Amino acid sequence: MQAGSFRVAVSMGILVLGVACREGSGCGSTSGGGGSTRVAKAPPVEQAAPRPAPHASPQPEETSPVVSDPIADDAELARAVESVAQGLNHFSVALHRLVSDPHANAVTSPWSITRGLLMLREGARERTRAEIDRALHLTNVPERVLGALCKRTRALSSQGVTLRHAGGLFVGEGLPVQPELATSLREVLGESLRTVPFHDAERARLEIHRLVEEQTGGRTRELLPPGLVPSDTRMLLVDALYFAGAWENRFDRYRTTPRPFYVDGRAPVPVPTMHGEFPMRWGRVGSAVVGELPYVGRAAAMVIVVPGTYAGLPDLFEGLNEAKLRRFVDALRPRPEVRVRLPRFRIASPSGLTLRDPMRRLGIRQLFEPGVADLSGIARVDPPLHLENGYHRAVVEVNEEGTEAAAETAYALSARPGRHDDDTLFADRPFLFFVRDSRTGLVLLLGHVVDPR
Repeated sequence: MQAGSFRVAVSMGILVLGVACREGSGCGSTSGGGGSTRVAKAPPVEQAAPRPAPHASPQPEETSPVVSDPIADDAELARAVESVAQGLNHFSVALHRLVSDPHANAVTSPWSITRGLLMLREGARERTRAEIDRALHLTNVPERVLGALCKRTRALSSQGVTLRHAGGLFVGEGLPVQPELATSLREVLGESLRTVPFHDAERARLEIHRLVEEQTGGRTRELLPPGLVPSDTRMLLVDALYFAGAWENRFDRYRTTPRPFYVDGRAPVPVPTMHGEFPMRWGRVGSAVVGELPYVGRAAAMVIVVPGTYAGLPDLFEGLNEAKLRRFVDALRPRPEVRVRLPRFRIASPSGLTLRDPMRRLGIRQLFEPGVADLSGIARVDPPLHLENGYHRAVVEVNEEGTEAAAETAYALSARPGRHDDDTLFADRPFLFFVRDSRTGLVLLLGHVVDPR
């Protein structure tokens, strides 16, 4: 990895659609009258790749396919897409607050979670779809605009950063999938359907896992742990996201030295800290200092928010919402030179983070209710499909290769705090960060660092 680069591998979204359609339960047939009628064979969908030899390694793609930016030359469509992104950010920030603790490291990938819900939305009907639309602020949003937002995010990979989506909708062999589902997934989200043998749970898990690893270059190895896919699963929705970007202004790895970081706002501990002086956008919101570190190409950027006090993150977290994120961005102004101190860190969301309860609290309820959820746009089966649960995993890494050993032996710790003068961004205390599409404002990643060690 190049010095001063930022990378994030986000493994999301294992959304398990059930019922437990055990043999003899009627899945694979439609109900009507006093009996059941066998339905026609499911429409052809892409088969998951066969299992390679045991010692074969997944090979990443040489290049990502070039996707044109639909809003590059359409100002009216761009404004509509920005409005949709703002609505999605409302949901993203609220969900992050529900699943995170301000006294511990946390990271979520809002766009990865949202994409999973958007895939389900394509097959949801009536009140089930209406609840998803209200939660995501998509009521009355034209499909053309939503499709443009999805295409815009895929286009980021041709604008200086790498943004790969992997996974998709995996259906069990013989499930009578609605023919129009594959078309809507492809047209709106650029996704496809694949069949896997869920009756052989371990084989299905390995096939899905291996496909996602190949699509992300092996960055999502903890995506599907053993036992997560039971043999009575009929459908699995997986959305993994891999993001990589190099800073436009790179840190000099030879200047990385241990500096004090006030873990959880209390005692200072030495952590490897990158140093640099860059032209960048900088500002203040109240006592907090905000700085933006753009990636090569400026299509995306990381925004760092450092509270005014060492123990100020919980208060910042408590009042966090979409409007506050916009205030942070709106406060940014170009500065000719800003002194930056940023710790290297690698943080991850808790393994097995579940989404059912927080999503229900945000208004998506019917989707999880057996016999009530209407996913008939995916398949008409008896008993009907519902969402069993959702699982999210995100890993973020900000580092420079080859500097840790030399840096850790070269510093005598000082408890003297760093000052936040004008044109300085010293992340020496728990801080908030988010990665956003610079054009639409869509938040791709949201987190906070309490302990970078």
